[in-house]
Amino acid sequence: MPNVPRQPVTDVLLGHFIDLNKVYSGYYALDMNYQLSQTISDFNISFNNRSNLSKPAKSIKMNGDWGITFRCMKHAILFTYPHCSKELDKYKEYIIRQFARVVVSQHSRVLNLDRAI
Repeated sequence: MPNVPRQPVTDVLLGHFIDLNKVYSGYYALDMNYQLSQTISDFNISFNNRSNLSKPAKSIKMNGDWGITFRCMKHAILFTYPHCSKELDKYKEYIIRQFARVVVSQHSRVLNLDRAI
């Protein structure tokens, strides 16, 4: 299975919307899922990292961020749906052309278009 955060992979398998910001946050996380546990006498104290929070720690701001994240997610999608390769390539080219048409300060508009699609 590709190295992508667990929740977006689950979303791919269920056919749900994929939040690329969550993928981007997970891609750069040092340790996404961990558990810290300590037992003292009869007491056990446990802490779980919540990597699937509703608000991602990082968000995509520019075309390079989007490209890295899309490539990562594309591998997860093709692992499950190998027949979607051409469709994903066409979509990637479409979004890259949109980034090329605007100045960097307007990349947020392309990212909003991507989310809407």
